[in-house]
Amino acid sequence: MSHFDWRKSGACAGHDEPDIWYATAGSTQGRAEQREAQAICYGCPVFERCGQWAMETHEAWGTWGGMTEGQRRKALRRRGIRLLSPEPQPVRTLQTIWDARTVPLDGGHLGFTGAIPVSYAKRSYTPQQIGYELDRGRPPSGLVRARCGVAGCVLPAHLADQVEREAARAAQTALAS
Repeated sequence: MSHFDWRKSGACAGHDEPDIWYATAGSTQGRAEQREAQAICYGCPVFERCGQWAMETHEAWGTWGGMTEGQRRKALRRRGIRLLSPEPQPVRTLQTIWDARTVPLDGGHLGFTGAIPVSYAKRSYTPQQIGYELDRGRPPSGLVRARCGVAGCVLPAHLADQVEREAARAAQTALAS
């Protein structure tokens, strides 16, 4: 018999802004994101199970079952349970996302694991866009494609945006004439 995983039924599963569930109350934007996450939680079919799980496991991070980490900590203190302050989370950047989700492929290529697109700073990125921007220090212009022809390759040296592809075509045309 298969075990039901309530997390797959959550309103947060596959949400287009997953960062809101881990917003911190340290800024006006963070508090607004926490309220947005809570509003989504309140309409979730597994709302109570999620909150129960977070309380039982003493989950230190994020909004679960409509409760922020601070609200859970306060509720647990009322029950006589004191949590240690959580370790500070590393700052999430495009580089940390890249480092955590790229894997070497055969033949010197590089792959990307996990859900696509990636949500970061209220924007969606493809793995190719992340690799291009980290390598070139600027956002790409138009579509980013791998020039190597290997499906799923995100190695920055193999990527080109629209401007680079047009420049390469112009150079080939000039050489051919």
